Amino acid sequence: MEFSKDKVDNSISIKGIIKEGLKFSHTAYGIDFYSFKLGVKRKSGYEDILPVIISENTIGDKAYGVGDVVELIGRLRSHNADSSVNVYIFVEQINSILTSNFEFNNTVHIRGFVCKKPIFRSTPKNRVITDMVIAANRQNSKKSDYINTIAWGSRAVESKELGVGDEIIIEGRFQSRKYTKKLKTCEKEKIAYELSVLNIKKIGSNAKMNNH
Repeated sequence: MEFSKDKVDNSISIKGIIKEGLKFSHTAYGIDFYSFKLGVKRKSGYEDILPVIISENTIGDKAYGVGDVVELIGRLRSHNADSSVNVYIFVEQINSILTSNFEFNNTVHIRGFVCKKPIFRSTPKNRVITDMVIAANRQNSKKSDYINTIAWGSRAVESKELGVGDEIIIEGRFQSRKYTKKLKTCEKEKIAYELSVLNIKKIGSNAKMNNH
């Protein structure tokens, strides 16, 4: 795949079914924001259930409910909560799909910096994985979004060679993954939201970040 360094920033185009209705999330700068969950099936049949945030301005005068098929255009965003980073879809445009004959879509393009040393590991079935955290700067802002990222197979081998501060471009899929966390007295099922790498390319390095 050919990447365009100038055109890639942080974008997601996704098409799926609303699984949980809109609920009030928060108010910022006098604007109300709402959250809901979007179901998007992979080719394997597994369904990712993904968190979404949308403003009242983006919703407009339309009503959206459980079972509606929608196409979202936006960006991946993150916020800190309970000593962890939560990643979600921030919607900039929403369109209703008025037919049952549609194809699920889940495409992310993101440009950012590796902000933690990649962790290379193997599964019990000997599949190799590299875990990374990517910092994507927001346009016209001093803020950055921190995206948990996972690469498999040959992409994992490529990714394990990256260093802190390396600037990269990724094409991938935003996904959910259930896992069990062991606590002192019990085990608790949790859900991780992450960017799964389909293609990756190193385009530079940030020496200042590398020196931290």
